[in-house]
Amino acid sequence: MKNNQPINIISTLGPSTESEVEIRGLFDAGCRWFRMNINHGNPQWHEQAVAHVRSLGKETNTDVGFFFDLGGPKVRIGDVSGDMHTDEHDTYIFTLEETLTSRLNNKITIQEKAVIDVLEPGDTVTIGDACITFEITERVCGHEVAAKVLRSGVLASRRGIAVPGKFVDVELLTQRDKEFIQLAHKNLIRYFALSFVQTPEDVLSFREYAKEIGIPKPFVIVKIETMIGVQNIEAIAKEADLIMVARGDLMIDTGIAAFGKVVDQLIEQIQKLNVPFIIATEVMSSMIENPSPSRADVMNVYRAKKDGVWGIMLSNETAIGKYPVECVQTVRDILDS
Repeated sequence: MKNNQPINIISTLGPSTESEVEIRGLFDAGCRWFRMNINHGNPQWHEQAVAHVRSLGKETNTDVGFFFDLGGPKVRIGDVSGDMHTDEHDTYIFTLEETLTSRLNNKITIQEKAVIDVLEPGDTVTIGDACITFEITERVCGHEVAAKVLRSGVLASRRGIAVPGKFVDVELLTQRDKEFIQLAHKNLIRYFALSFVQTPEDVLSFREYAKEIGIPKPFVIVKIETMIGVQNIEAIAKEADLIMVARGDLMIDTGIAAFGKVVDQLIEQIQKLNVPFIIATEVMSSMIENPSPSRADVMNVYRAKKDGVWGIMLSNETAIGKYPVECVQTVRDILDS
């Protein structure tokens, strides 16, 4: 893969684009790469999607690409009673205990011991796309810490949690990831995206696992979604074939205020390293519900083009959106203008 024109459009397949006809529509609109998000769907669904893409490539005599996007170790909170608004200076307890957070129960379950272990007074913790921000105030006991709300928002069940700037020692591959890597081997798939990469060792450990099960030379797209990953980008890039600036979870880690600056600096570093890269997350989010883009979305694509991206990835826009083909066509029109 080289950073040649035209810029690649990557479509995530999902309920809106699971049939052979729908996938052909994306192709005709200008898409040449397809993402299989293994967080959703069973193995049979993904095998069928791969078969459709391969059939399309054979029919059109085109080198159509696709990859498995592995879920990785996304850390989430437990269940919350409804959507609960937090207020500044509210206090909560982060715990390993399985509990239901409510107005009467201020305990929030964190489903990963390694996160509790690294938290210290003064650390910040961010939860969900709304970037509710907490400051750790004290360690209550071995598996619980107290925190106060710095930035309020609505707390909801199973949202992602981040500890900006902290290395969290979790396994890169989940059991589901490993099952899908084995499925990939069965189906002769060699392209993968790795989520929540923090260090070059993460990439090397994946390559070693892939080799052990019979995939000697996997093509690795590294997703940068944490501040630790940003800080280690030079070393990570040496082990990657392609970098993805995965803006969704990255903003949970950076917080809202620092997000733009961090993304700009990350792209500048990638450009200096001369590594091809993808921009992802909410590039054309207005077209999930609307047949035309917002001005902000148009500028998203224009900015990516100006930054010299190898590709632009569409997620919900094509997976569950109402106008997947129109979205791809719009991106293609902007890129070709």
